[in-house]
Amino acid sequence: MRARILIIDDQPSVIEVYRQVLEEGELYTAEDGMRGLEEFAAVRPDVVFCDIRMPTMDGLEFLKQAREMDPDIPVIFVTAYGDKEATTRALQLGAFDFIDKPFQINAIRAAMERAFRHRKLLHRRRRDAELTGRVESFGRQINKVLSFDELLECLSAALAPSLGVRLFTLYLYDAGTHQFRVASSNRLDGSVGQEIALEDVRGPMKDAVVSRRAVEGELGDGERAHGTSVSIPLVVRDSLVGVLNLDGKLESQEPFDELDISFYSIAAEHLASAISVRQEAVKLNRALEALQRTQQRLIQSEKLVAVTKLVAGVAHELKNPLTSLQFAALNISNEAKRIAAAGAETGRMGMFVEAMAKDVERLHDRVHRFVLFARPERVQRQMCAPGSIARQALEQLDVESRAPDVQVELRCETDLPDVMADAEAFSQAVLNLLVNAVEAVGERGQVELSLQCQGGEICIQVRDSGPGIPEELATHVFELFFTTKPRGSGIGLSQVHVFCDTHGGRVSFSSSEKGACFEMRLPVGREGEGTASGG
Repeated sequence: MRARILIIDDQPSVIEVYRQVLEEGELYTAEDGMRGLEEFAAVRPDVVFCDIRMPTMDGLEFLKQAREMDPDIPVIFVTAYGDKEATTRALQLGAFDFIDKPFQINAIRAAMERAFRHRKLLHRRRRDAELTGRVESFGRQINKVLSFDELLECLSAALAPSLGVRLFTLYLYDAGTHQFRVASSNRLDGSVGQEIALEDVRGPMKDAVVSRRAVEGELGDGERAHGTSVSIPLVVRDSLVGVLNLDGKLESQEPFDELDISFYSIAAEHLASAISVRQEAVKLNRALEALQRTQQRLIQSEKLVAVTKLVAGVAHELKNPLTSLQFAALNISNEAKRIAAAGAETGRMGMFVEAMAKDVERLHDRVHRFVLFARPERVQRQMCAPGSIARQALEQLDVESRAPDVQVELRCETDLPDVMADAEAFSQAVLNLLVNAVEAVGERGQVELSLQCQGGEICIQVRDSGPGIPEELATHVFELFFTTKPRGSGIGLSQVHVFCDTHGGRVSFSSSEKGACFEMRLPVGREGEGTASGG
């Protein structure tokens, strides 16, 4: 770095000596104090050599006004031998040093070196204080925000001005996928969200990732910023979190120096910690949400276990009497037919018997469903084709009464793998979801049944265009006997829940004002598992 040197002297021969002695510096000259002040204000030199005795404005007056502009610039006075009073006055006003006339070349050089070191030391101290303040302010800003999204918003608005850079890009690293993603940037190229694989990283950014230290680089001709760039790895406990790229100083075109990079690295440590803490908070929240969902499923399962014991007892108590009633109704019907064949008047006996037989049949079917619900461990499993099961359920649905303006559509992937399941229970579970959806849409709407294979599971979705499920009822959907329909039994969705539990799957739903979607996921079956009587 060449020193900027201002020479103020009314003797051209003296100025020429300075030129020869200080030829390595960048020299500026003035013939008196007035012109010297003008040059001082325009150049802001690193060192000033000034004669005390000059016309128009002497050196002492120049010193007073120059120190008001910038007290950190050292001023060296040149005095005639014996002019100690003026020298003492100059030192009292803040002169850095003085040399006597006639001066020696070595004296000029030595004074110059001392003054320039002093100037650089003061400049470094002031920059150190400025950068320290910026880093502390930056740390306070990012530590105030609570969520990860708020942190990214804060960085987007505050990072560049806080660190005094023109352009920045923050890349976050995913160790699981070995991918970098642009999380925040003030560039205008819309790069946020862009991903880059670890093996595709090049230049200073790659060097920073490999060395785990800040690496400088030169900006290309097409860059909007000036000077140099720097890539700083974000590391927490020896784990790479991301990379921060900074391009060009905000207030000058000077390149980054060691002091800049040192403080940017400290800021990067603050940033890496803030990112890591908030990423862990995101993971913790997700784990907590998953735990809450699991807890709800366990509570639901415990409720179902308790209720199934009651249902099993009630079904057992009803089964035999209903069988007796069914036989009695059949016998009475046969007897009425025999009497009528003999010519006797039976009145409305046949109508009553027929109504009784239908009600007994309906109750018998309901008890059978209770038995299937309460004794899922007795199901007989076999390899089932999900597509065939879906079409079977749709055929059964056609028998059910539904409004003519309700459209039901099947979307099924070809070559779906089989599922090891009880075919009757499987079909009944799909049918229950379809009936639930058809009832939800009412007189007009759409119901879609879709099947696809995802990650070793068969995903069965039933989507409707109904009003959706009110939020306050969402936690009761799979409860036994819970229903909002006037003629509903509250068994269907509970039966779906039990079916999925006993077959190693799961059922869930989502809802909005545009309708509800119920989803069953069942593991793909494997030949050789055979039929089973276990749950």
